[in-house]
Amino acid sequence: MQDFHVVIIGAGLGGLCLAQGLKRTGIRFDVYERDPAADSRLQGYRIRIDKSGQQALASCLPTALFDLFRATASTSPRSACFLTPQLLPVTGRTPMSWDTGENDDDGDLSVNRLTLREILLSGIEDHVHFGHALTRYRRMDDGRVEVYFEGAASVSCSLLVGADGVNSQVRRQLAPYAEPVDTGSMCVYGKSEIPLSDAADLLGDGTTVIFADGCTAIFDLMRFGDHFPNLAASLAPDCKLTPVTDYLYWALIGPPQGWDWKRTTIPRICLCC
Repeated sequence: MQDFHVVIIGAGLGGLCLAQGLKRTGIRFDVYERDPAADSRLQGYRIRIDKSGQQALASCLPTALFDLFRATASTSPRSACFLTPQLLPVTGRTPMSWDTGENDDDGDLSVNRLTLREILLSGIEDHVHFGHALTRYRRMDDGRVEVYFEGAASVSCSLLVGADGVNSQVRRQLAPYAEPVDTGSMCVYGKSEIPLSDAADLLGDGTTVIFADGCTAIFDLMRFGDHFPNLAASLAPDCKLTPVTDYLYWALIGPPQGWDWKRTTIPRICLCC
Protein backbone atom coordinates (compact mmCIF):
# COMPACT_ATOMS: atom_id res chain seq x y z
CA MET A 1 0.00 0.00 0.00
CA GLN A 2 3.03 2.30 -0.01
CA ASP A 3 2.26 3.52 -3.53
CA PHE A 4 -1.47 3.90 -2.87
CA HIS A 5 -2.32 7.59 -2.47
CA VAL A 6 -5.75 9.03 -1.67
CA VAL A 7 -6.69 12.62 -2.56
CA ILE A 8 -9.67 14.05 -0.65
CA ILE A 9 -11.45 17.12 -1.98
CA GLY A 10 -12.93 19.12 0.89
CA ALA A 11 -11.59 19.78 4.38
CA GLY A 12 -14.94 19.71 6.13
CA LEU A 13 -15.77 17.34 8.97
CA GLY A 14 -16.24 14.30 6.70
CA GLY A 15 -13.09 14.82 4.67
CA LEU A 16 -10.93 15.41 7.75
CA CYS A 17 -12.38 12.41 9.60
CA LEU A 18 -11.56 10.21 6.61
CA ALA A 19 -8.04 11.67 6.54
CA GLN A 20 -7.55 10.81 10.22
CA GLY A 21 -8.74 7.26 9.55
CA LEU A 22 -6.34 6.87 6.62
CA LYS A 23 -3.48 8.13 8.75
CA ARG A 24 -4.37 5.63 11.46
CA THR A 25 -4.23 2.74 8.97
CA GLY A 26 -1.01 3.95 7.30
CA ILE A 27 -2.49 4.94 3.92
CA ARG A 28 -0.99 8.00 2.23
CA PHE A 29 -3.40 10.90 1.74
CA ASP A 30 -3.70 14.60 1.01
CA VAL A 31 -6.69 16.89 1.51
CA TYR A 32 -7.37 19.85 -0.78
CA GLU A 33 -9.72 22.66 0.27
CA ARG A 34 -10.81 25.69 -1.75
CA ASP A 35 -11.09 28.00 1.29
CA PRO A 36 -7.90 29.91 2.14
CA ALA A 37 -7.95 28.75 5.80
CA ALA A 38 -9.90 26.55 8.21
CA ASP A 39 -11.59 29.56 9.81
CA SER A 40 -11.96 31.75 6.72
CA ARG A 41 -15.76 31.49 6.82
CA LEU A 42 -18.42 30.47 9.31
CA GLN A 43 -19.68 26.92 8.82
CA GLY A 44 -22.20 26.70 11.61
CA TYR A 45 -22.05 26.57 15.38
CA ARG A 46 -23.47 23.66 17.34
CA ILE A 47 -23.58 20.21 15.75
CA ARG A 48 -25.20 17.13 17.29
CA ILE A 49 -23.16 13.90 17.10
CA ASP A 50 -25.13 10.69 17.56
CA LYS A 51 -23.91 7.26 18.62
CA SER A 52 -22.85 6.24 15.10
CA GLY A 53 -20.93 9.49 14.65
CA GLN A 54 -19.14 9.02 17.95
CA GLN A 55 -18.19 5.47 17.00
CA ALA A 56 -16.82 6.71 13.68
CA LEU A 57 -14.74 9.38 15.40
CA ALA A 58 -13.43 6.84 17.92
CA SER A 59 -12.33 4.51 15.10
CA CYS A 60 -10.56 7.28 13.18
CA LEU A 61 -9.05 9.58 15.81
CA PRO A 62 -6.11 8.90 18.12
CA THR A 63 -7.31 8.24 21.66
CA ALA A 64 -6.08 11.61 22.95
CA LEU A 65 -7.99 13.54 20.29
CA PHE A 66 -11.16 11.51 20.84
CA ASP A 67 -10.94 12.20 24.57
CA LEU A 68 -10.54 15.90 23.76
CA PHE A 69 -13.61 15.76 21.50
CA ARG A 70 -15.70 14.37 24.35
CA ALA A 71 -14.26 16.83 26.87
CA THR A 72 -15.22 19.82 24.70
CA ALA A 73 -18.88 18.77 24.30
CA SER A 74 -21.57 20.89 25.91
CA THR A 75 -22.12 20.09 29.56
CA SER A 76 -25.84 20.91 29.40
CA PRO A 77 -28.20 17.99 30.03
CA ARG A 78 -28.65 15.85 26.92
CA SER A 79 -32.34 15.24 27.48
CA ALA A 80 -34.63 17.36 25.33
CA CYS A 81 -38.01 18.92 25.94
CA PHE A 82 -40.62 19.31 23.21
CA LEU A 83 -43.08 22.20 23.40
CA THR A 84 -45.96 23.93 21.65
CA PRO A 85 -45.63 27.59 20.59
CA GLN A 86 -47.17 28.43 23.97
CA LEU A 87 -44.25 26.58 25.63
CA LEU A 88 -46.52 23.77 26.84
CA PRO A 89 -45.31 20.15 26.77
CA VAL A 90 -46.14 18.09 23.69
CA THR A 91 -45.78 14.31 23.34
CA GLY A 92 -45.22 12.01 20.40
CA ARG A 93 -42.91 14.35 18.51
CA THR A 94 -39.47 13.04 19.54
CA PRO A 95 -37.35 12.49 16.40
CA MET A 96 -36.53 8.81 15.90
CA SER A 97 -32.85 9.64 15.34
CA TRP A 98 -32.37 11.44 18.66
CA ASP A 99 -30.75 9.63 21.56
CA THR A 100 -30.93 11.63 24.77
CA GLY A 101 -29.08 9.10 26.89
CA GLU A 102 -32.14 7.71 28.63
CA ASN A 103 -31.40 4.09 27.58
CA ASP A 104 -28.27 3.54 29.68
CA ASP A 105 -25.94 4.81 26.95
CA ASP A 106 -24.03 8.04 26.56
CA GLY A 107 -26.56 9.70 24.28
CA ASP A 108 -25.95 12.29 21.59
CA LEU A 109 -23.35 15.01 22.11
CA SER A 110 -23.68 18.70 21.19
CA VAL A 111 -20.30 20.14 20.20
CA ASN A 112 -19.05 23.40 18.73
CA ARG A 113 -18.43 22.84 15.02
CA LEU A 114 -15.20 24.86 14.71
CA THR A 115 -13.79 23.08 17.78
CA LEU A 116 -14.49 19.68 16.23
CA ARG A 117 -12.86 20.80 12.98
CA GLU A 118 -9.75 21.97 14.84
CA ILE A 119 -9.54 18.58 16.56
CA LEU A 120 -9.89 16.77 13.24
CA LEU A 121 -7.11 18.92 11.75
CA SER A 122 -4.68 18.14 14.54
CA GLY A 123 -1.72 16.01 13.50
CA ILE A 124 -2.48 16.12 9.77
CA GLU A 125 -1.85 19.81 9.09
CA ASP A 126 1.00 19.09 6.66
CA HIS A 127 -1.36 17.05 4.48
CA VAL A 128 -4.20 19.61 4.32
CA HIS A 129 -3.75 22.16 1.53
CA PHE A 130 -5.94 25.26 1.63
CA GLY A 131 -6.52 27.60 -1.31
CA HIS A 132 -6.96 24.74 -3.80
CA ALA A 133 -10.21 24.97 -5.76
CA LEU A 134 -10.85 21.87 -7.87
CA THR A 135 -11.57 22.54 -11.54
CA ARG A 136 -11.69 19.00 -12.96
CA TYR A 137 -10.13 15.56 -12.83
CA ARG A 138 -9.03 13.09 -15.52
CA ARG A 139 -8.80 9.30 -15.41
CA MET A 140 -5.47 8.10 -16.73
CA ASP A 141 -4.85 4.97 -18.82
CA ASP A 142 -2.91 3.37 -15.95
CA GLY A 143 -5.92 3.67 -13.60
CA ARG A 144 -4.64 6.68 -11.68
CA VAL A 145 -6.44 10.02 -11.47
CA GLU A 146 -5.00 13.43 -12.36
CA VAL A 147 -6.58 16.24 -10.34
CA TYR A 148 -6.49 19.87 -11.51
CA PHE A 149 -6.85 23.02 -9.42
CA GLU A 150 -7.40 26.68 -10.15
CA GLY A 151 -4.04 28.48 -10.16
CA ALA A 152 -2.10 25.51 -8.72
CA ALA A 153 -0.23 22.48 -10.02
CA SER A 154 -2.14 19.27 -10.67
CA VAL A 155 -1.64 16.16 -8.53
CA SER A 156 -1.87 12.46 -9.30
CA CYS A 157 -3.50 9.89 -7.00
CA SER A 158 -4.72 6.31 -6.84
CA LEU A 159 -8.17 7.26 -5.50
CA LEU A 160 -10.09 10.53 -5.57
CA VAL A 161 -12.71 11.17 -2.88
CA GLY A 162 -15.28 13.95 -3.16
CA ALA A 163 -16.04 15.31 0.31
CA ASP A 164 -16.86 18.81 -0.90
CA GLY A 165 -20.46 19.13 0.17
CA VAL A 166 -23.83 19.47 -1.50
CA ASN A 167 -22.39 21.48 -4.40
CA SER A 168 -19.56 18.99 -4.94
CA GLN A 169 -17.43 19.64 -8.01
CA VAL A 170 -16.40 15.98 -7.98
CA ARG A 171 -20.03 14.86 -8.17
CA ARG A 172 -20.82 17.31 -10.95
CA GLN A 173 -18.21 15.67 -13.18
CA LEU A 174 -18.73 12.08 -12.02
CA ALA A 175 -22.54 12.11 -11.99
CA PRO A 176 -23.82 15.35 -13.54
CA TYR A 177 -27.38 13.99 -13.55
CA ALA A 178 -27.39 13.52 -9.76
CA GLU A 179 -28.53 16.98 -8.74
CA PRO A 180 -29.48 17.73 -5.11
CA VAL A 181 -33.22 17.63 -4.41
CA ASP A 182 -34.89 20.61 -2.77
CA THR A 183 -36.60 19.46 0.43
CA GLY A 184 -38.97 22.42 0.41
CA SER A 185 -37.66 23.72 3.74
CA MET A 186 -35.25 26.45 4.71
CA CYS A 187 -33.12 26.73 7.85
CA VAL A 188 -31.92 29.90 9.52
CA TYR A 189 -29.51 29.35 12.40
CA GLY A 190 -27.15 31.27 14.61
CA LYS A 191 -26.00 31.83 18.16
CA SER A 192 -26.65 34.44 20.82
CA GLU A 193 -24.20 35.17 23.60
CA ILE A 194 -26.74 36.00 26.29
CA PRO A 195 -26.86 35.02 29.97
CA LEU A 196 -27.77 31.34 29.75
CA SER A 197 -29.50 31.52 33.11
CA ASP A 198 -32.11 33.81 31.52
CA ALA A 199 -32.62 31.40 28.61
CA ALA A 200 -32.79 28.42 30.99
CA ASP A 201 -35.50 30.14 33.04
CA LEU A 202 -37.63 30.44 29.91
CA LEU A 203 -36.77 27.27 27.98
CA GLY A 204 -35.29 24.90 30.54
CA ASP A 205 -31.75 23.57 30.45
CA GLY A 206 -30.37 21.56 27.53
CA THR A 207 -32.20 21.26 24.18
CA THR A 208 -35.67 22.65 23.52
CA VAL A 209 -37.69 21.95 20.37
CA ILE A 210 -40.81 24.00 19.64
CA PHE A 211 -43.25 22.63 17.07
CA ALA A 212 -45.57 25.04 15.27
CA ASP A 213 -47.78 24.70 12.20
CA GLY A 214 -45.35 23.69 9.44
CA CYS A 215 -42.20 24.94 11.13
CA THR A 216 -39.89 24.08 14.01
CA ALA A 217 -37.62 26.07 16.31
CA ILE A 218 -34.64 24.48 18.08
CA PHE A 219 -32.73 25.97 20.99
CA ASP A 220 -29.67 24.43 22.62
CA LEU A 221 -27.84 25.88 25.61
CA MET A 222 -24.17 25.30 24.89
CA ARG A 223 -22.24 25.28 28.15
CA PHE A 224 -18.56 24.38 28.32
CA GLY A 225 -16.95 23.16 31.48
CA ASP A 226 -13.40 24.39 30.97
CA HIS A 227 -11.24 26.73 28.88
CA PHE A 228 -10.65 24.85 25.63
CA PRO A 229 -6.92 25.69 25.33
CA ASN A 230 -6.44 24.30 28.86
CA LEU A 231 -8.28 21.10 27.95
CA ALA A 232 -6.12 20.68 24.86
CA ALA A 233 -2.93 21.29 26.83
CA SER A 234 -3.84 18.52 29.29
CA LEU A 235 -5.30 15.94 26.89
CA ALA A 236 -3.68 16.57 23.48
CA PRO A 237 -0.89 19.16 23.78
CA ASP A 238 -0.25 19.34 20.02
CA CYS A 239 -3.84 20.39 19.32
CA LYS A 240 -4.54 24.11 19.32
CA LEU A 241 -8.11 25.11 20.12
CA THR A 242 -9.80 28.49 19.82
CA PRO A 243 -11.41 29.64 23.11
CA VAL A 244 -15.22 29.37 23.05
CA THR A 245 -17.65 31.04 25.45
CA ASP A 246 -21.07 29.69 26.39
CA TYR A 247 -23.86 30.55 23.96
CA LEU A 248 -27.47 29.85 23.02
CA TYR A 249 -27.73 28.05 19.68
CA TRP A 250 -30.97 28.54 17.77
CA ALA A 251 -32.41 27.36 14.47
CA LEU A 252 -35.67 27.96 12.60
CA ILE A 253 -36.78 25.39 10.03
CA GLY A 254 -39.76 25.74 7.73
CA PRO A 255 -41.06 26.30 4.19
CA PRO A 256 -39.93 29.51 2.47
CA GLN A 257 -43.49 30.36 1.45
CA GLY A 258 -45.03 32.96 3.71
CA TRP A 259 -41.79 33.81 5.52
CA ASP A 260 -40.50 37.31 4.92
CA TRP A 261 -36.82 36.35 5.14
CA LYS A 262 -35.59 39.78 4.01
CA ARG A 263 -37.34 41.50 6.89
CA THR A 264 -36.51 38.86 9.49
CA THR A 265 -33.65 40.01 11.73
CA ILE A 266 -31.65 38.14 14.34
CA PRO A 267 -33.13 40.09 17.29
CA ARG A 268 -36.65 39.20 16.13
CA ILE A 269 -35.72 35.57 15.68
CA CYS A 270 -34.19 35.36 19.14
CA LEU A 271 -37.13 37.08 20.80
CA CYS A 272 -39.60 34.63 19.30
CA CYS A 273 -38.59 32.09 21.92
